[in-house]
Amino acid sequence: MTGGGATYIGGCDLATSGVAAALSAVTCRIVMIDLKMRIIEHVDIALMICLGILRTAMVSDIFVEDLTKCVAVSLLCGISFLSIRIIYRLIRKINGLGMGDVYLAVAGGCLLGVDDFVMSVWIAAILTAGFVVIRFARKPTRRISRIRAPYGCFHAASMLLIWLFRIVTEESSIF
Repeated sequence: MTGGGATYIGGCDLATSGVAAALSAVTCRIVMIDLKMRIIEHVDIALMICLGILRTAMVSDIFVEDLTKCVAVSLLCGISFLSIRIIYRLIRKINGLGMGDVYLAVAGGCLLGVDDFVMSVWIAAILTAGFVVIRFARKPTRRISRIRAPYGCFHAASMLLIWLFRIVTEESSIF
């Protein structure tokens, strides 16, 4: 609801505001579930990808080419996160990223494109590091390398904020 309201107030049309509201709802669901149970459900990822394709269809003059670009960027983002997951597992012998994070990267590629996706990864990494520092400060007896941080919730939130900012700045004359 907040995303839809923000985009509507920002000057976006009703259809874009509807997509923003749906994306905000899915992101809130991802954040809550990932914080509580450390998983990202497939239905949420599917909804995010569908919303990215819907947004592409709404703004595209050449839908097939833009859809092809959307799929290619999604695969690139997903393969990069899958590579990080495999390399980390080979080095540390434990999972650093779950498959939900990889699927979230696929959805992020579809929603954001390469440049904004990289920015969302950096923002999420900074937020996750802050989360780890705060948890370590609360219980300093634990080893900091053993603290499990829910990266997906921070990544989903940063993707939503970047997406909303781009939509409002592209479609309105406020900024």
